[in-house]
Amino acid sequence: MPTAINIASVARVRSPGDIDEAARSTWAAAKPNFSLVGWRARQLTFDDAKLITSKGGVIGLWALKPDVGPSAESYGARFLEMARQFGDDHVAFGTDINGLGTYASMNNYVDVRGVVDYWQKQKIAEKRIRKFAIENYARVLKAALN
Repeated sequence: MPTAINIASVARVRSPGDIDEAARSTWAAAKPNFSLVGWRARQLTFDDAKLITSKGGVIGLWALKPDVGPSAESYGARFLEMARQFGDDHVAFGTDINGLGTYASMNNYVDVRGVVDYWQKQKIAEKRIRKFAIENYARVLKAALN
């Protein structure tokens, strides 16, 4: 059964073994990276992301400037790199777009359209864009609700 990352649940995972157990469930949570820098503390490690995606899961990319750059275009480029690393079926928009403040490369969901525009300018196939923008998330949400 596909898994999804529920970033809101990060704080509930307390040990390295928890990620493997969480990845077996419908909604998976990632262990924090125990950093004093708040946004880094909630990032997935590469190994955790690989584990989640290897079980059919989806990982999201936050719109934080220190991680993805200052614009929708830089977010879109970083997202494509994530898709290359983990597969087109396993990446989705991070959901904490509203409320990131001055650290955000996108400040609201309207800005997500700029990412899609960037992908279209890069000649990314419509099928891939649909997966990234909604289908991957919808697939794991449907699995979680069933």
